[in-house]
Amino acid sequence: MKTKQGNIAIERTVQAGDVQVPASYKVEAAATRLAVPSGIAFDEQGNVFFIEAGYSCIDVFKKPRLVQLMPNGETRTIAEGNIKQGGRILRISKDGKITTMVENLPRFGDHQTNGPAIGNDVYIYFGQGTTTNSAIVGKDNYLMGWLAKNEQLPTYSQARA
Repeated sequence: MKTKQGNIAIERTVQAGDVQVPASYKVEAAATRLAVPSGIAFDEQGNVFFIEAGYSCIDVFKKPRLVQLMPNGETRTIAEGNIKQGGRILRISKDGKITTMVENLPRFGDHQTNGPAIGNDVYIYFGQGTTTNSAIVGKDNYLMGWLAKNEQLPTYSQARA
């Protein structure tokens, strides 16, 4: 996957040797060229599904997707999201039907909505992150690009004043 951070193009390569595991384990790439994979799930038949967030902490936006990893290593898109319409928790059926469960969640900054996790009480829990790591809008937020795209937040120059 090629991304651009500032004026530097970054090509990410997958090398099994970069991951340290016990000797009895083997590391191999099951899928590559993904747009920020952020979640994985398996169905009752062992099929693999994953979510691509489409955005990370660099100013590169791609469509978020629910993708199935096929046995031959190819991927099949089941559903796509909208780059500008985050802040929602969705239910997506196997045929790609999207139902919004919760919406209007904060969707800017260093940490977005994450999860889900199913608790022992059988409730589904989601993490909702904060705007910044330190509760201060700083130069790093400006450099990552998201600060200028959120008019409800102070600009970097306002934040440092």
